[in-house]
Amino acid sequence: MMMKKAFFPSTILLLTLFSTLSHDALGSVDALLRWKASLRSHNTTILLPSWTDQSTMSGCSWYGVSCDAHGSIRRLNLSSSGLIGTLDRFSFSSFPNLTHFELSLNYFSGIIPSEISYLSNLVYLDFSSNQFSGTIPPEIGHLRKLDTLHLFDNRFISGSIPEAI
Repeated sequence: MMMKKAFFPSTILLLTLFSTLSHDALGSVDALLRWKASLRSHNTTILLPSWTDQSTMSGCSWYGVSCDAHGSIRRLNLSSSGLIGTLDRFSFSSFPNLTHFELSLNYFSGIIPSEISYLSNLVYLDFSSNQFSGTIPPEIGHLRKLDTLHLFDNRFISGSIPEAI
């Protein structure tokens, strides 16, 4: 007697959900690896050694990266990591679920791009004690969920804080 294998709609839904989550996670991993390639290390240690494409599919086990139960990156904390670079190659749109972004006590320079407004779920932003310059982008004021903002000890052009903030 030959048994037929049943393929239930719930299986299709689960596979579709897994495929979507994997695609999102891979997009975030790719974005972080591209950004890492633009950075340098201030000290003699290897730059973010756990950040490799061979180490994981989701990046959730990487140094400074925290994810939710679905594998979506929620927190990025690279404070005091001796990193030198800019946010020019950081793909803000690849992290729609990011709630905490911490880069304090590093050597980041240049401007904070207006694309920071893509981080619509951001609650906590700490870019303090770096070398960011230019003006504070008014787009930070569009981050409606933002509760804590630390930008002190940078090289922003003197002037007023944007009214939207």
